Amino acid sequence: MSSTVCAPAPVYATAIPLSQPVVCWPATGGTLLVGVLGSGPLQGVRLQLARPDGVTVTATTDANGNASLPLGPSGLYTLTLIPNDGVHAEMIVQLMLNGSAKVLVTLQKYYQTLDVLASPPDAGTVSPSGLNEYLPGTVVQVTATPAPGYSLLYWLLDGNNVGNSNPITVTMNQSHQLVAVFSQGPSVFTESVSLQLQ
Repeated sequence: MSSTVCAPAPVYATAIPLSQPVVCWPATGGTLLVGVLGSGPLQGVRLQLARPDGVTVTATTDANGNASLPLGPSGLYTLTLIPNDGVHAEMIVQLMLNGSAKVLVTLQKYYQTLDVLASPPDAGTVSPSGLNEYLPGTVVQVTATPAPGYSLLYWLLDGNNVGNSNPITVTMNQSHQLVAVFSQGPSVFTESVSLQLQ
């Protein structure tokens, strides 16, 4: 009968926070079993395991988010999870393994940020305002409300003038900053006048 020792593994995540998994070392074996949890599709998550002997092995999770990878010698292993849905970010877990092990990781959604500001700050309000998080591909509608005596001059999206439509929509294909630029006085308009001289 083989014994199993379980202990928290040292974990270092990039891009987004990662909950700390528990790693179990049975007395015999040579396979890393990976179970992925998350709020999105669990099938098709690519796994890359860089072993201390210089070999990199790959696998893809099944419908339940499970996969197995062959282990090599004792040492530092780097496990990289690469989602395929465009909603989750890449995660990297580093851990020390000896023999068989089981790793349970949480795959969290990756959000884009939209920072919405008014300029000058007392010239009006924007809704939504401040720093907000959205899933990639989300279309966000932003409305500017000028303070008395002010009007919306234009919007700056990542520093570029994108006109003065109000409300404006922003597609979250990346993180953005949106600034509503207000000016004193009414909105600028043109009017043609016809004069008839006697």
